[in-house]
Amino acid sequence: VSSADGAPIADALVSVSAAGVDHLARTDSTGAARLLGIAPGAVTLRVRRVGFAAGSARGEVRRGDNEMAITVRGSTVTLE
Repeated sequence: VSSADGAPIADALVSVSAAGVDHLARTDSTGAARLLGIAPGAVTLRVRRVGFAAGSARGEVRRGDNEMAITVRGSTVTLE
């Protein structure tokens, strides 16, 4: 997971929905998250982190190791 300027985003919540099951992980300091036990097939990847707009992407998981990259943009919230 990276920002629009290419910087890795640490501690983002990554969820992958596959076959009706949500798999969750947090990104490390390099912006990477490892999710295990996801069955091959179509998936939806979602990313959330304070200070950034939520991001999502659809993809296909195949047998073996898979990688998906997602870029999220900064988001400003005004508190009153």
